[in-house]
Amino acid sequence: MTNSLFQTIMLRAARAVCAVIFFLSAPTLVAQVIAAGGTVLRSALNW
Repeated sequence: MTNSLFQTIMLRAARAVCAVIFFLSAPTLVAQVIAAGGTVLRSALNW
């Protein structure tokens, strides 16, 4: 296996890992944003 091929494989593996982490963490991030937005709306409207 050549060095450049190894680097290409490692780069793709790293991107795949980053994509998986992003897709796993995205729902919780969205939920946190929605919760924060709801809190701001409630305090603004005095609910």
